[in-house]
Amino acid sequence: MIASVQDRIPDLLPLMQVPKERAYATQLYRHYRAVFQQIEQATRQNLPLTLSDPHVSDLSARTQSMMLDLEWMFERLMQEYANAPDAFSAAEQGPLGEMTGFFRKIYRKVAREELRQLALSPKSRVCQVGAGPMPLSLAQYHRVTGAEIAGIDIAPTAVAQAQTFFARLGISGADVQLADGSVFDYAPYDVVLIAATAAPKEAILSRILATNSNPDLCIVNRDTGGWNALIYRPNPLPATDAITPDWAVTAQPITSTGYHRSGAGGLHA
Repeated sequence: MIASVQDRIPDLLPLMQVPKERAYATQLYRHYRAVFQQIEQATRQNLPLTLSDPHVSDLSARTQSMMLDLEWMFERLMQEYANAPDAFSAAEQGPLGEMTGFFRKIYRKVAREELRQLALSPKSRVCQVGAGPMPLSLAQYHRVTGAEIAGIDIAPTAVAQAQTFFARLGISGADVQLADGSVFDYAPYDVVLIAATAAPKEAILSRILATNSNPDLCIVNRDTGGWNALIYRPNPLPATDAITPDWAVTAQPITSTGYHRSGAGGLHA
C-alpha cells in the first residue's frame, strides 16, 4: 500500500527530504503545491486509501506533523512579504507572490461556500478559533457581508501578525485576541468558526456551548478527510447530542460543517 501512495503522490517523499528552513522555502513550496495537486487528482478519481495500514499510518503521521510546520512557515513568510515586500529579493518576490495567491484561492473558496449557507449581515458577529497570522476567511466574511469579525489564537506571533494583516486591509473593527479557545467567552457571537487545526475541539465546543446562550448560534467546524487525511490530521468535533449538523460543504482540502443547537433552527439561508 505504501508503494501505491508513493506512486499516487510522487512529490511527497521529495518534499519530506528538503530541509524545513526558510532558505529552502521556494523549493518546499513547489513540492507542497505538487503534493496538493496530486491529492486533488487522487480524490477526483476516488482512489482507495487505507490509513489503517501500519506503513501508511506511519507515513501519514510524519507528513501531518511536517505540514503543520510548513504551513506555519508559509503563513509567516506571506505576512512578512505583504507587510514589507521590498525586504525580499526579486528572486524571492515571485515565488512569494505565487504562494500568496495559491493560499488565498483555497481560503476564499471555502469561505465562499460557507457564506452560501450562512445568513450573515452587518449585525452578525463572527469569531474564529485558531485565526492564525492571516485570517483570510474572516476578511472575506467581513468584505462580503459587513459582519463584525473577531479571532483568537494561542500564539502571540500569530495574533500580532493577524492584527497587522487587518490593519493593512483597512479593516479597523476586527478584534484579534491572544486567548485559549477552551476558556474564552463566546457569549457575544452569532457564528463561531473553528479552524481545522484548533485543539482540543472537545474542550472548545464545551466552552462555546457553556458561554453562548444564543438559540440561533451556528458553530462551523473545519476538518479534512479522504486522501487529504494523508497530509492533514482529521480533527472532527466530538460526538454529542447537544448539536445537530445543519449543512456541509467541501472546498479542497477542507470540509466545513455547520451545526446548530439540537432542537433549534440553523442560520443557513
